[in-house]
Amino acid sequence: MYHGIILDKEFKNREFVNFFKIFNKRKSTDTDWLLYGIEVEDEVIKETIKEIQNNLKENELYYTHLYNRRELIVIFKNKVFYTTLDKSTWKEFVDYGLNLGIPREQLNVAPIKFEEEKDYFST
Repeated sequence: MYHGIILDKEFKNREFVNFFKIFNKRKSTDTDWLLYGIEVEDEVIKETIKEIQNNLKENELYYTHLYNRRELIVIFKNKVFYTTLDKSTWKEFVDYGLNLGIPREQLNVAPIKFEEEKDYFST
């Protein structure tokens, strides 16, 4: 089982979020984004990544991430990074995002552990 964080505004159609099993949501504290916690079964992870990429807005600075207890998957419109939960392994996707123009503070991926979700969604 993977969990992930998606934004309503990052998709061509805001209703795309309803494609997922949503386990929580919150409003961003510094933007007008709605953030959704989603669940994705292992068996459909590859198809889900493709669907996310196909539905991300064109020419926009959005990405999303999925994670389980071992792996972090960072999904951009035109590239996917498979890495670990260890931040020291994140350089490649962070550099990619910076080159796209995404601010560094927005590339601090969170949450990345199931245990962090309660705090993340209570803020």
